[in-house]
Amino acid sequence: MAQLLLALLFVTSAQAQEVPSTANLNQQVGLLKELKVDQNFDENFRPLSLEIERLLDLKRAECTEATGQKSDKQLCFRELVSIHKEYIKRSFDLKLDYLKLLHEKQITALEEARKKTITEIDRQF
Repeated sequence: MAQLLLALLFVTSAQAQEVPSTANLNQQVGLLKELKVDQNFDENFRPLSLEIERLLDLKRAECTEATGQKSDKQLCFRELVSIHKEYIKRSFDLKLDYLKLLHEKQITALEEARKKTITEIDRQF
């Protein structure tokens, strides 16, 4: 996990001077596949998500300011929409898995509390 964050920070600092390309965006969205849904999910997901959203904004501005043929501008926006959809899909899948993990932990804690309470009642009488 630490390696993923270090890679993200390295890529982020390297891209600070660059105009985002489709490859950069695809690479960042691809990092979502490697993200593990565990206790540290929120801490790992948030910086990656913010970086992807920043790159999407830069790409959107690049597409808006694109000069040349109308078809080039349309192609730029099609690529942007495709990457954005993939990012949203992967993000929601990860968040769903994280919520399932949290829900399972809550159910386990509730079951333990129930057993403990019943044991306490039995012990009192």
